[in-house]
Amino acid sequence: MRAFRLHSTGHASVLAVASPEPCGNALCLDVCACALCRTDAKMWDCGHRDLVLPRTLGHEICAEDPETGGRWVVWPGQACGACSACCGGCENLCPSMRILGFHVDGGLATKVLVDRSALIPLPVGLDPHLATLAEPLGCCLNALDALRFQPGESLQVIGGGPVGLLMALAAVEAGGHARLCEREETRRERSRAFLECLGIGPATGSAVGDACDAAVAACPGTGAFTAALSALRPGGRFCFFSGLPGGKHVPAQDLNPIHYRQLTVTGAYGCTRDQMARALALLAEHGCIAARLIDGQFGLEDVPGLLPEILAGARMKCVIIPRE
Repeated sequence: MRAFRLHSTGHASVLAVASPEPCGNALCLDVCACALCRTDAKMWDCGHRDLVLPRTLGHEICAEDPETGGRWVVWPGQACGACSACCGGCENLCPSMRILGFHVDGGLATKVLVDRSALIPLPVGLDPHLATLAEPLGCCLNALDALRFQPGESLQVIGGGPVGLLMALAAVEAGGHARLCEREETRRERSRAFLECLGIGPATGSAVGDACDAAVAACPGTGAFTAALSALRPGGRFCFFSGLPGGKHVPAQDLNPIHYRQLTVTGAYGCTRDQMARALALLAEHGCIAARLIDGQFGLEDVPGLLPEILAGARMKCVIIPRE
């Protein structure tokens, strides 16, 4: 089979590798589509805490069983199922977590080995390339769940990339109101039609307006962190969704609003299988809107050229269709 393989930071190639063998509860599936994530680009550029090299990247996967023809979206986690996190419905926080495309080989290949427990049936009529958005949308649902976001509440989203826009979609579907802040003019323009479909006004260049009930930074950087805090009403809630780049720190004075305005700060990492299933149902309902996030469908040989563009913020979502 063919796979996009990361050998070391900055060094990757598409090459022929042995197909994985089914074993135990794991199936060898044909990859229908696998979307590129900014985390994939970061791993290519500078590595990642959970990355074990060499590695076939890719964790936003839709795959097909070659024997039955059944199509599935893949929850990329492999949790132990027995720890307190797993038993409490937070398997994304399992200390023994192994993630496709991080600890084990992922979906930027023609085939992928997946445990049956990670498979979520593809809704009838949903295109596999749109189904790849279920993982990032599931992460957005995790953030809203962590915020205990309620109908009628307002959410300030910092960042107008794919995840920021999916966060806005999730907030509206939860019965809330969302507004978007994006400093890059090209991304503000790119997001306009998507936001209009949701009944949301255009993205602004800074977090302005009435204070919100909740806020989330859907892009990395200390500026996004502090902008999200400043957008909150007294007693508001902030979700630390996108981590800070290595070596960066938030100045102490920028953290003081947490104290003086009694803000609540929560974290969100990944998503559970249930959240990803909920995300898939949303995509089945709003596929026409979600399609506006897709820049196009590409082959494995295009991945090396796409990763630096994704890292630079010049792309929305790029979906890879692997072929032998």
